[in-house]
Amino acid sequence: MQYQISRSKGISQLMVLLLLLLSVTSCNAQSGSNPPAKKEAPLRIDSWLNISIPGICRFQAPPTMEIQGGDYKKVKEAIMEVFEISGGADLILQQKGLNDLDPKARGQYCRVLVNTTRGGEGEFLPLKEKTPVTKADLQEYDQVIRSGLEQQYTILDWYPTTVEKINGFYAFKTGYRRSLKSAMNPVVVTIYSIHNHRMMHTVTVSYRESETELWKADLDRVINTFEFERQK
Repeated sequence: MQYQISRSKGISQLMVLLLLLLSVTSCNAQSGSNPPAKKEAPLRIDSWLNISIPGICRFQAPPTMEIQGGDYKKVKEAIMEVFEISGGADLILQQKGLNDLDPKARGQYCRVLVNTTRGGEGEFLPLKEKTPVTKADLQEYDQVIRSGLEQQYTILDWYPTTVEKINGFYAFKTGYRRSLKSAMNPVVVTIYSIHNHRMMHTVTVSYRESETELWKADLDRVINTFEFERQK
C-alpha cells in the first residue's frame, strides 16, 4: 500500500476477537434506514501534514510527527523477525526525527496507528450509521480488548468504551493508561474503531504520560481531521 503525504498552508489476536464481536453487533442491528446524515467537514489545520491512504482515508498530523520509515523501521522489522512477532498497523506515525535515530527523538514517545480490517459484503455497519449497542454490549467489548492487552501490558487505568460521533461517522472510543510489565513509564492510549460496510478502521493514539504537555493538545485533535472513504 502506498501513502501520499504533503505539507499544506496491535495485536493480531485481539483484532480477531474484535472482528468477531463487532460482526455479531452488526448482525443484530435493527432494520430500516436512517435519515441522511448532515455533512460535517473534518478539521483542517494549515500547518499540519496532509496524509492520504488511497481508498481508505485522509487525515492530518502535526508537523512534530513523521511516517515511520528509514533506519528506525528497518531496525524494528529486523527485531520483529528475530522474535517472530507478526502483525502491525497499515500506517504508523511517530515523533519526528526517530526515523534518523535522532537522540532527542529516541528519548520521546508518541504514536498514531491506522489499521483496517477487511471483511465480507455488509459485514460491518455503513460508515455513518449509529451502532445499536447496549451497556452490556459495551462491557463485553471492554472485556475483550482489556483481556488481550493484559497479555502484554500492566493496565493502570481503564476508561470504558463509549460511542462517539466524529465528523459524521460513529466510533467506538476506548481509553486506558498502561505500562510495560518490565518498567513503570505510563503511556496514555485512546482507540477509535469505525465501521465502514466491508471494513473496520482502527485509529490508535498514544503518548508517554510524562510528555503530556508536549503531545496531548495536538493528538487529541488528530481524530477530528479524519475523513474515511465510504465503502459500498
